[in-house]
Amino acid sequence: MRTRHLLLSALALALAACDDGESLDPDMTLPDTGPSVGRDMRLEAGPIGEAGILGPRIDVTPDRLSFLADPGERSEPVALIVTNTGTEPLTLTAIRLDGAPDFEPSPVELPVTLAPAEAFEMSVVFAPDAAGDRASRLVFVSDDPAAPEHTVDLAGRNPESCVRAMPSTVNLGSVAIGAQSARFRVQLVNCGDRPATIGEIALDDVAGFEWEVVQGEGAGQILRPGSVLLLAVWYTNSALSGDDMASTVLRVPTDLSVGEVRINVTVRGGGGPTCEMVIEPAMVDYETLRIGLTRPVELTVANRGTAACELRDLSVMATDGAPENGFQIVRGLEGEAMAGGAEQTIEVAYAPEIPDPVGDRAELRLSYHDPHRVQNRTATALLRGVGAQAQIGAAPPAVQTGVTTAGCASWRRTTTVSNVGFVPICVTGFDYLGAGCERFAVIAEPSVPQGECVALERGEGLDFTFRHTPAAPGTDRCTLVVESDAQNTDALQVQLDGQGTDTAATVDEAEVGDLDRRRNAYFSLSRPCDEATLRLFVDGEETEQFDFSEQRNALVFEANRHPADEGAMLRMEYDAVCYEVEAP
Repeated sequence: MRTRHLLLSALALALAACDDGESLDPDMTLPDTGPSVGRDMRLEAGPIGEAGILGPRIDVTPDRLSFLADPGERSEPVALIVTNTGTEPLTLTAIRLDGAPDFEPSPVELPVTLAPAEAFEMSVVFAPDAAGDRASRLVFVSDDPAAPEHTVDLAGRNPESCVRAMPSTVNLGSVAIGAQSARFRVQLVNCGDRPATIGEIALDDVAGFEWEVVQGEGAGQILRPGSVLLLAVWYTNSALSGDDMASTVLRVPTDLSVGEVRINVTVRGGGGPTCEMVIEPAMVDYETLRIGLTRPVELTVANRGTAACELRDLSVMATDGAPENGFQIVRGLEGEAMAGGAEQTIEVAYAPEIPDPVGDRAELRLSYHDPHRVQNRTATALLRGVGAQAQIGAAPPAVQTGVTTAGCASWRRTTTVSNVGFVPICVTGFDYLGAGCERFAVIAEPSVPQGECVALERGEGLDFTFRHTPAAPGTDRCTLVVESDAQNTDALQVQLDGQGTDTAATVDEAEVGDLDRRRNAYFSLSRPCDEATLRLFVDGEETEQFDFSEQRNALVFEANRHPADEGAMLRMEYDAVCYEVEAP
């Protein structure tokens, strides 16, 4: 008796597109396509909870998304994972946007029902049609009695162009005739989201003033977001006497909309005392940090003047990002004054608590009093960082080996367990759980010594390759469980499924769709096919007007030789190849 498989046309029709490109060997290691995106992704579920949550429960991670995009452009897609963390099936009936329409969720076939611990992944894109900030909510409607409408906050903004001189005004103090001032440092900081190309730097032609690049390349340098160009400016006094003043402008052109950055420089003749507080570096980028961790950074607070400054307050003011993520001063300044030329080291830490792809920004601000000018003044530095969740995932999230004759081995199937987040993760071990695991031959797996860690950077992965070896008709199941320090799941689970049958005889059916007759059309077969046994029937009539691609394991209609029109039913009869179990 033949085993019969009804192949939906959407799956049976390989692309009726060009036949060029690299083909696949049906006996090579193939990543299983698994379920389509938006359906049946069994991975992200952790334990149900200490007390056990009864009924269906929806969880969407993360619960806040931030985006950057210019008007008329599209942001990078940001992923969401929807999980049933309850004990009964969850049915999701609708996904809608409430608020600005500038956000585009990826399509999801609804309704969708998730078994306990089952999940699927979708994404959202920000596509603004005009300038300005946008806010919306993505609402998930389900039969979760505790949260029938679960919301995810969406925030979009346009990338900013920002290049700032810190400080923007330089007072070189008082310089006696025949003397040279200290070399005062100015930091040019890219405080925005776009790279800036630096043009020809120039100082207005005023006698006595000079400048140089201390760190960076100067003209032609691409100043990326968060980067700093360090300049120095000074004055040699040859004729400025008494309380006479001189001034100039240091001009730094950029190719951004901010245009030219100007630093006003002044100096006074004579030899009076000066007070000039600075924070160095003027820009601190904490980069991407795993949520739950703390990263401290040391900064220098210095008096570049010649006399004491009176210290008032050192504080951090958040300017952008999630309120839960913050910068904290963990070691501040000592004393109420700082002598001329003196320095102190402070420490500021970044400790993100929730993921935020756009990032967090703050200004570190030192308020002080200049007793010589009788002025209250401020020195500042910019702080920026990105909090990210450590994430692990598998592609495909479930391995389907298809139907295999008892006593034979299936195709090789591979799943890759990867770091799908932005921060490093540590894989500490793996195991195979389930009564059917003995029926899955492990062809290749990574080495993870007990008690050790296999570190995975973003995008890196570990391959697991299997063959199903059924002993009798029926279904065999096994769960690959991967332990790691990822934060999206306690243990990643990859389901292995295989179906055994007692015969190699197979029948596949498909309905012909709208084909482009100018191109080859491929109809994939559900089992590895013995070409000598393949027979094709079109609407019940046998025909030999086809070829077979062993590389693709597919029946082929050559261009301009299609024997069937749209709507015709194809029946493909053949014997499946019996592969032997190979040694790992």
